[in-house]
Amino acid sequence: MRKIAFLVVLLFAFIKPLQAQRYYPSFRKLLVMDDQVKIPKEFNFFRDWYVASNSKVFYKDLQYNIDARNSAMFFSMALIPKTNYDFEFLNTDIVLSFNKNLEDRSNPIRVISTSEWPGYAYGLSYTIDEIYPNNYLRMFSIIKVVQSMSEAQVLASCINHYDFEDDAAVVEQAIALLNKKNGIALSFENLNDVKLNEMCKQIAELTGKRTSLDGIYKAFIEGSTAEETHKNLSEFLATLTVGSLEEYINRFLLPKWQVEFADNALSIALPESYFEQLENKKEPVSFNIRKIEYAPVFDYEKGMYLDVKIYPEYMKNMSFEFKAEKSKVIQSKGKYRTAKVAENSLDYIEFYIYEDDINVNISIKQTRNEYSGIYQLYKNIKFKKK
Repeated sequence: MRKIAFLVVLLFAFIKPLQAQRYYPSFRKLLVMDDQVKIPKEFNFFRDWYVASNSKVFYKDLQYNIDARNSAMFFSMALIPKTNYDFEFLNTDIVLSFNKNLEDRSNPIRVISTSEWPGYAYGLSYTIDEIYPNNYLRMFSIIKVVQSMSEAQVLASCINHYDFEDDAAVVEQAIALLNKKNGIALSFENLNDVKLNEMCKQIAELTGKRTSLDGIYKAFIEGSTAEETHKNLSEFLATLTVGSLEEYINRFLLPKWQVEFADNALSIALPESYFEQLENKKEPVSFNIRKIEYAPVFDYEKGMYLDVKIYPEYMKNMSFEFKAEKSKVIQSKGKYRTAKVAENSLDYIEFYIYEDDINVNISIKQTRNEYSGIYQLYKNIKFKKK
């Protein structure tokens, strides 16, 4: 369970058991995210924020179900905030409020959460730091499992799509490449009758590895630079499936969570400085939170970031305006344009959380055309990590 604890902070960042002997003490390690939980160092500030924010909300009646391979989870529990209180999200001036609209502050609040880690469904077990930053060998081995390939099939795909100089002597050139890159000496009596399984067996034995994947990777995937390695792995993946390497990693290799809050228990307020208000309103943009979806996202150029989508409850009499980047909306004169969010037209607010700033997208429902337009806030939100 520890390995699936990454970024659980947005689900249970404020929770601790009321009494250890009564309220599921074994679950505490999942909530605390202790030192044995491996997360990319870029996200350590989430751990710090979590530790600073978890003292005022308790839980009881925990129910959870985890599938046999840890690839999917279901959690249900009752949160008990002992006080009506606000707290700041990551030093951004964004304010979250627990139990704000409830008269009885000790009234249990039902929370339901689901999560999935698709890679685990294939019998894999790994932490995020094993594939990030840019551990292409680990990505290569995981792709093999997810695609249900044997070592011989991996080798065949690499050989078939490698740009050899002489198409008539592919096997000889492949053996020469494997030997050169790995410092080994593959030996076969008859090069016209080389079996891929035998080749894989020799690669493993001569490289001293449990499998031949390391040797295949060194010969066909590993480049002299990270850019070249990324290109080679992307081209290898393209021979197997549709989509980019980034899309593949985010779809199959990284976890995803969803949290639903009942009873209008959690609300959010975004400061006035983020927006241009309609009718010169001075209060912040605020609404109750119905659901939060979040997942780490791998991006080759930008690194890894956290994608958090916050969905509102019914938003009566709430509307606002904001400046949006020209590149993200219909072309208009000037660098920015003003986007309007009418009453109940806010689909979700999405936060791309990086190491030093937050990029905000706002999805607005277009009721006439039954689609949502996504607008990017004209400036990033900077925050200081404590």
